[in-house]
Amino acid sequence: MRTQYTPKIILSTDRHDVEQGVNSANFIQFLEVLEKVGVPYLRTRGSYDGYEERGFILEDNKRNREIAFGAMEFYNQDCILIMDNEGTGTLHFQEGGLKKIGKLKVLTEKPQGDYTKVLDSSEYFTFE
Repeated sequence: MRTQYTPKIILSTDRHDVEQGVNSANFIQFLEVLEKVGVPYLRTRGSYDGYEERGFILEDNKRNREIAFGAMEFYNQDCILIMDNEGTGTLHFQEGGLKKIGKLKVLTEKPQGDYTKVLDSSEYFTFE
């Protein structure tokens, strides 16, 4: 029997090519949007493409996909990560491409490379 996961969207508003003050303002702005429209979220820290970033995990549904894809465009992000119910992660790029990055792996120690860590959790998520 296959393990079933709750599909998730992982995204960030941080960018490595802007000042930290801009990233902080963007993070707070998106946090306020999520709270205003009543979307449940988890706050994260992680690494993507060698850069540390803050981010969010949302449940994957039609409404949240619209919000996430809108945020990707508004905050000029390269991509967002969508994990399906089998734990497979796929990067959805702003210019329209897709890239499968493997199956979810949960670790208790910080991995090398790209990862996501839910704040107040001891678990790191990566895809292999």
